[in-house]
Amino acid sequence: MILIALSTSSFHIFENAQADIGGLKEVPASLIIYVPAKYGKLERRIVKGKLYDRMPTAPSTYASVVAEKSLPILFRQAHSQFPKGTKITQFPKVRNEVMFISLSKDFLQPGFWNNKNNSYSAVYAIVNTAAQGYSLQGSTLQVLILINGKSVRNLANVDLRKPFSPLLNMKSK
Repeated sequence: MILIALSTSSFHIFENAQADIGGLKEVPASLIIYVPAKYGKLERRIVKGKLYDRMPTAPSTYASVVAEKSLPILFRQAHSQFPKGTKITQFPKVRNEVMFISLSKDFLQPGFWNNKNNSYSAVYAIVNTAAQGYSLQGSTLQVLILINGKSVRNLANVDLRKPFSPLLNMKSK
């Protein structure tokens, strides 16, 4: 069960996009992650995680917090689908309906990405997991994957210089 009081009294995002979580308490929450599955599909899973007892009310900040808490769970639960050591290096920030997710350079581990289909599935697992916390009527949040805060050209021939929109065709579990 998730207990969220929508209040911003102790939650602030500064210019450097770091969360001030002073006075906030982590509470158990059900989070959604999207795991790469067979045939390039994504499997939607509801997992146990943690959020804060008071969550921000701004949709973009709320989505950033959900992404910050959900992506590490994705990397742990789908560990064979991502290079060892892959992690978020900065608090996710949203600008003009694009979420910027900065991953460690481990994500580009040479030899891990053996084909384009595996890399597409991994990219869309990140995109769908990160974007699922955003709900603004009539809007879709896109996700741009960065490495240590910088744009990269490609991942096994998947162009990472442009933002991705979430995929809608996935299996549920």
